[in-house]
Amino acid sequence: MLSAKWKKELIDKQISQFYGPIAEFLREQSLRKDLISEQLGRKTIFKSGRDKLADWPENEQKIWIHFIDTYSIPTHNRIVEIIQNNMHLMTHSDMPNCFKMFMEYAIGFELLDNQKRNDVPNYYEYYYSYNYSRDFNLHIEKMLSILLQRQNELIDVAEQ
Repeated sequence: MLSAKWKKELIDKQISQFYGPIAEFLREQSLRKDLISEQLGRKTIFKSGRDKLADWPENEQKIWIHFIDTYSIPTHNRIVEIIQNNMHLMTHSDMPNCFKMFMEYAIGFELLDNQKRNDVPNYYEYYYSYNYSRDFNLHIEKMLSILLQRQNELIDVAEQ
């Protein structure tokens, strides 16, 4: 059986090196997206399959593309890096499906965006929510909450 000290050290690492940083990046990204929505004057950026970036006024296209290239893709790349470098800190022995879906989304989005910026023909239309798994955000928040609770429980036991 694992000692309480070892459990706490593992949980501290899971929080500080994996779930905590990912959760913060996701919160920041959500805030940025809300600000962009407000700036564009609409709650829904793209209507499911009916709205295309090319249909927007040029100034709105520039706002969206700037958000994607300056904030969205770099944030996703940082999250992918955290996952790749710290897979040993996942709470489960194998990668949950929502992680696989996020990785596919982030890597694919960056590939298509890079092609678009370099005039390589593709089907990309700067959709943010295309194939994005909201389950990933929910999983990260849930696991961070559970780990913080376990951390507090171990602190309480150690103080007794």
